[in-house]
Amino acid sequence: MSKWLKGLSIVSSFAVLAAILIIAGCSQNLSLEPNSPQTLSLNKDLALSGSSSDPLSSTVSAEKDISADLGGTIVIDRDGYRHEFTVQALSISGDTHFTVVSSKDRIGLKEAVVFEFGPDGLVFSTPADLIFEIAELNAKASSAKLYYYDPGTGKWVYQGSSLIDGSGKAVFPISHFSKYAISD
Repeated sequence: MSKWLKGLSIVSSFAVLAAILIIAGCSQNLSLEPNSPQTLSLNKDLALSGSSSDPLSSTVSAEKDISADLGGTIVIDRDGYRHEFTVQALSISGDTHFTVVSSKDRIGLKEAVVFEFGPDGLVFSTPADLIFEIAELNAKASSAKLYYYDPGTGKWVYQGSSLIDGSGKAVFPISHFSKYAISD
């Protein structure tokens, strides 16, 4: 066998081996179904800001000053879908300027809506409610799942699920500010 054929044979073998490794790696199935608390790796295309080159990503923001004595609600309107963040009276220590940035992206293999709240690190004495209109993801879903992003591990951590009520909304208690994602 000539040197040229041996070289071609070796290169072909490496190409076949690489293809097998790529296919085996791509067949990993990341399920978002919670059997117990779990973590999911952040999609490498998803930037920490919540935006990416993915066509799913559209970013909206909202902000509002909320009184510690009265509480209040921030409305997040995403492409005609209305989500709300409601702060209970006396659940924060002082009047606070709240911000919300929301984007739509993929986490693992699932489409999700991501919410980043500010001020960063805020903790509520009584949990606030994140009210999510599920039709933005799947109008036929009977429940929705909440994840928070753990920057220490770089993973999404399952927080809990909520049944969809008669108005097509899921309600999640939020006890502290973090980066959250909701999927169906």
